[in-house]
Amino acid sequence: MRKWMTAALSLLLVCSIVAPMGKAHALETSPNETEIFVNGKYVQQWRYEKDRILIPLVQLNTSTGGVKEIVPEWNAETKTVTLYTSDKKKVVKLKADQLQAEVNDQSVALDVPVRMIDGRTYVPLRFVSEALNGDVQWNPKTHATYVRTPERVKKDQTMRTGELDAARKEVLSLPWYFPNKELAVQSEGFSKIITFPEGEALRYYILYRDVKSYIEVDAGGVAVVKWQGRFNYQTNKYAEEQGAKPAVDERSVFFRHAFPVADIVNYGRMDIKGVSSDLGSFTVKNNSFSDADAITAIPNEPRIDGK
Repeated sequence: MRKWMTAALSLLLVCSIVAPMGKAHALETSPNETEIFVNGKYVQQWRYEKDRILIPLVQLNTSTGGVKEIVPEWNAETKTVTLYTSDKKKVVKLKADQLQAEVNDQSVALDVPVRMIDGRTYVPLRFVSEALNGDVQWNPKTHATYVRTPERVKKDQTMRTGELDAARKEVLSLPWYFPNKELAVQSEGFSKIITFPEGEALRYYILYRDVKSYIEVDAGGVAVVKWQGRFNYQTNKYAEEQGAKPAVDERSVFFRHAFPVADIVNYGRMDIKGVSSDLGSFTVKNNSFSDADAITAIPNEPRIDGK
């Protein structure tokens, strides 16, 4: 896995921003080919101005497990954006159409200002990521930019090297990114089965109603939906599929719940043929009822995918 780079260096590579002497370089790729992710969340709309990327303020309103990682605020009267990290060690203030900003009450010059476009507030990605001590990874093969706050970096480390139960909880807290068309569920019910390959946390399946999804966490910390299939229980076949279906001949562990209508989680193991055996159950005692709440440690299951 590529080494995580600092925000300044990474965004220099991503956007071909500005040389130390102030001379602009040509773009390595068209801006239209670039994909941007902030704390694992796909930024659907963004603008490009003077070799700088601006993203909607709302895209910085990221959280994991209900905990805010970046908190943005907009004051319509003063046209001022205020951004701060969850620990409030960094506070950034930017005013619309002004080339000056404040970072912890210190004045800083901007290359491009905050813009109001079609009723939305856009902020400069490079400046915001640097000001919030963010890390950025640039994937030259996919032309993807991954921006992460310091808090998200810690959680990503848990995903990759932590205990299986903690890693799986973090993985299930990530929003999904659909490179293919999303299949919407059509049948009724609440039952959901979450399946991880035995000893792994960075890829998993979810069967919800009539749709089964396969998700992998990529090097940038994004939960990518690689495949989905709509299962027809009458024909016992997938009636519709999107993406590349993965191999299924592997042992796995499962967690089955029916949130929010029930607070019981059943868990167990599944053999290569798909035959399951229950190991136990537990009651969820909080009010979030997220998929992450359905995870518990499986006895005698060492992790094999930690990096």
